[in-house]
Amino acid sequence: MTVRTMIKKISHLVALALSVTCLILAAMTVKASRANAEKQRQLQQFAAALQNEAQNIQGTERISRNILTDLGSAAVSNANIRAMLEKHGYKLTANPPASSSTALPIVTTPPTQTAPD
Repeated sequence: MTVRTMIKKISHLVALALSVTCLILAAMTVKASRANAEKQRQLQQFAAALQNEAQNIQGTERISRNILTDLGSAAVSNANIRAMLEKHGYKLTANPPASSSTALPIVTTPPTQTAPD
């Protein structure tokens, strides 16, 4: 075996090893890309669910404000409702007269309580 033949075999083996390494790295890149795509899909689903929940909360808060406004209106002429609101920490104050003749009372909500961790 000559030196030239040995160099050819060594260079062939090095080229083969580098080719196999590139193939393995390419396969790992494809696998990581697919895993990232799945994580991104899960994150998008979570974000959509979170946005939906936030919209539900906003709707609930709007309904709660409307209910309190209606209770405030009823409390003007009903002492039982006024007492119930006061019992739960709500204060009834009259709205300043607006340009329209339908001034509704304002129900001031009590300070929000933070839940213990």
